[in-house]
Amino acid sequence: MKRKIIVAVVALQVTLMTSGAAFGQMSFTDAVMNTMWANFAGSHNRCPRFQVIDKAVSDELAAAGVTSEMLSNFPDQPQLLLDQYNEDPSEFCAKAWRRLGPNGTYKRQMLEAK
Repeated sequence: MKRKIIVAVVALQVTLMTSGAAFGQMSFTDAVMNTMWANFAGSHNRCPRFQVIDKAVSDELAAAGVTSEMLSNFPDQPQLLLDQYNEDPSEFCAKAWRRLGPNGTYKRQMLEAK
Protein backbone atom coordinates (compact mmCIF):
# COMPACT_ATOMS: atom_id res chain seq x y z
CA MET A 1 0.00 0.00 0.00
CA LYS A 2 2.76 2.47 0.96
CA ARG A 3 4.66 1.78 -2.25
CA LYS A 4 1.53 2.43 -4.31
CA ILE A 5 1.05 5.81 -2.63
CA ILE A 6 4.64 6.86 -3.22
CA VAL A 7 4.55 5.69 -6.81
CA ALA A 8 1.34 7.65 -7.30
CA VAL A 9 2.86 10.81 -5.78
CA VAL A 10 6.00 10.50 -7.90
CA ALA A 11 3.91 9.86 -11.01
CA LEU A 12 1.81 12.90 -10.18
CA GLN A 13 4.93 15.01 -9.74
CA VAL A 14 6.36 13.89 -13.09
CA THR A 15 3.01 14.48 -14.80
CA LEU A 16 2.71 17.96 -13.35
CA MET A 17 6.27 18.86 -14.33
CA THR A 18 5.89 17.65 -17.91
CA SER A 19 2.41 19.05 -18.47
CA GLY A 20 3.15 22.60 -17.35
CA ALA A 21 0.49 22.37 -14.63
CA ALA A 22 -0.39 25.34 -12.47
CA PHE A 23 2.12 26.50 -9.88
CA GLY A 24 -0.26 25.71 -7.01
CA GLN A 25 -0.37 22.02 -7.90
CA MET A 26 3.39 21.90 -8.26
CA SER A 27 3.86 23.66 -4.91
CA PHE A 28 1.62 21.08 -3.25
CA THR A 29 3.55 18.16 -4.72
CA ASP A 30 6.93 19.73 -4.01
CA ALA A 31 5.93 20.56 -0.45
CA VAL A 32 4.72 17.04 0.30
CA MET A 33 7.70 15.30 -1.28
CA ASN A 34 10.35 17.58 0.21
CA THR A 35 8.86 17.68 3.69
CA MET A 36 8.64 13.87 3.66
CA TRP A 37 12.29 13.76 2.64
CA ALA A 38 13.28 16.25 5.37
CA ASN A 39 11.35 14.38 8.05
CA PHE A 40 12.78 11.04 6.96
CA ALA A 41 16.41 12.20 6.76
CA GLY A 42 16.37 14.54 9.75
CA SER A 43 14.76 12.31 12.34
CA HIS A 44 15.46 9.02 14.14
CA ASN A 45 19.20 9.78 13.84
CA ARG A 46 19.25 8.50 10.26
CA CYS A 47 21.59 11.27 9.22
CA PRO A 48 23.41 11.93 12.51
CA ARG A 49 24.97 15.26 11.57
CA PHE A 50 21.71 17.12 11.06
CA GLN A 51 18.10 17.33 12.17
CA VAL A 52 14.78 18.40 10.73
CA ILE A 53 13.55 21.95 11.38
CA ASP A 54 9.95 21.26 12.41
CA LYS A 55 8.80 24.88 12.03
CA ALA A 56 10.21 25.06 8.49
CA VAL A 57 8.40 21.83 7.57
CA SER A 58 5.14 23.19 8.98
CA ASP A 59 5.63 26.52 7.21
CA GLU A 60 6.33 24.78 3.89
CA LEU A 61 3.18 22.69 4.11
CA ALA A 62 1.06 25.68 5.16
CA ALA A 63 2.42 27.82 2.31
CA ALA A 64 1.40 25.12 -0.18
CA GLY A 65 -2.07 24.77 1.37
CA VAL A 66 -1.43 21.24 2.62
CA THR A 67 -3.64 20.28 5.55
CA SER A 68 -3.16 17.52 8.12
CA GLU A 69 -6.17 15.74 6.59
CA MET A 70 -4.40 15.62 3.24
CA LEU A 71 -1.25 14.25 4.87
CA SER A 72 -3.14 11.40 6.48
CA ASN A 73 -3.09 9.71 3.05
CA PHE A 74 0.71 9.65 2.95
CA PRO A 75 2.96 7.21 4.83
CA ASP A 76 5.26 8.43 7.60
CA GLN A 77 8.20 6.47 6.22
CA PRO A 78 7.88 6.09 2.47
CA GLN A 79 9.34 2.84 1.18
CA LEU A 80 11.05 4.61 -1.71
CA LEU A 81 13.03 6.81 0.68
CA LEU A 82 13.81 3.84 2.91
CA ASP A 83 15.11 1.89 -0.09
CA GLN A 84 17.32 4.79 -1.19
CA TYR A 85 18.62 5.24 2.33
CA ASN A 86 19.37 1.55 2.80
CA GLU A 87 21.23 1.41 -0.53
CA ASP A 88 23.76 4.08 0.51
CA PRO A 89 23.03 6.02 3.73
CA SER A 90 25.97 8.41 3.30
CA GLU A 91 24.95 9.40 -0.22
CA PHE A 92 21.30 9.73 0.79
CA CYS A 93 22.21 12.06 3.66
CA ALA A 94 24.53 14.10 1.44
CA LYS A 95 21.77 14.56 -1.15
CA ALA A 96 19.26 15.55 1.53
CA TRP A 97 21.70 18.10 2.96
CA ARG A 98 22.51 19.58 -0.47
CA ARG A 99 18.81 19.98 -1.19
CA LEU A 100 17.31 20.93 2.18
CA GLY A 101 20.21 22.24 4.26
CA PRO A 102 21.55 25.79 4.43
CA ASN A 103 22.33 27.04 0.93
CA GLY A 104 20.37 24.07 -0.41
CA THR A 105 18.82 23.91 -3.84
CA TYR A 106 15.24 23.80 -2.50
CA LYS A 107 13.51 27.10 -1.79
CA ARG A 108 13.27 26.52 1.98
CA GLN A 109 15.84 25.18 4.41
CA MET A 110 14.32 22.29 6.35
CA LEU A 111 17.48 20.66 7.77
CA GLU A 112 20.00 22.13 10.21
CA ALA A 113 23.28 20.96 11.72
CA LYS A 114 23.10 19.38 15.18
